[in-house]
Amino acid sequence: MSKKIIIDPGHYKNCPNKGRNGYNEGNGVFKISTYLKQELDRHGFVTILTRQDTTQEVSLTTRGKMAAGADLFISEHSNANDGTCRGVEVFYSIDLPDDKILAGNLSKSISSLMGNINRGAKIRESTVEKGEDYYTVIDTAQDVGCKNVVLVENGFHDNLIDEAFLLKDNNLKLIAKIQAKVICDFFGVAYVEQAYTQLSRDIDILASAGIIDSPEYWKRGSEYKIEYVQALIHKVAGFI
Repeated sequence: MSKKIIIDPGHYKNCPNKGRNGYNEGNGVFKISTYLKQELDRHGFVTILTRQDTTQEVSLTTRGKMAAGADLFISEHSNANDGTCRGVEVFYSIDLPDDKILAGNLSKSISSLMGNINRGAKIRESTVEKGEDYYTVIDTAQDVGCKNVVLVENGFHDNLIDEAFLLKDNNLKLIAKIQAKVICDFFGVAYVEQAYTQLSRDIDILASAGIIDSPEYWKRGSEYKIEYVQALIHKVAGFI
């Protein structure tokens, strides 16, 4: 059975959380979440977004409850403080201590991608109820039975260096890609590069047209050994 993952783009469209040069947290993390959904969908996961780019904020409790029975709930955010802080950190639930490994791998991978400080895997206890999670969305998600729950702070958007990275759409795609790799590894799913997926489809087309035989042979060899690519070109040329 496919694993079910709830992806939570923090806040809402055009929310007040902004960097100094135009980055908006609500919009930025929605893009990360959308790209992450695309990456996970093509690896066979069942994914649901907690908001569809709405202008009104969906309550934290509502978002968390959407994780009932899911295998993973991941809430996407970017951080802010006083403009001087940098780094990536990932929070997990007090009640799910084994998630420290997943949270740590996400923090390490994203910070490495960004050339940023790895602030690591963390828990944050409620200031109101001892032994409960500070973040409502985390606490609610684990309360309704989600097996794994994390909240990702993808850098500090009020820091000019981090914001410059987050302002580039391709970098948001790379964040989603590195998160997908960590999630795939966590669930024992082999991550496949998008380019190779397209190449695999093209090989199937050539095989169905009778241009080549043994498509699995070509797929194994085309990761990306130039001699296989050259041989494939000669095969196509000979067919034409």
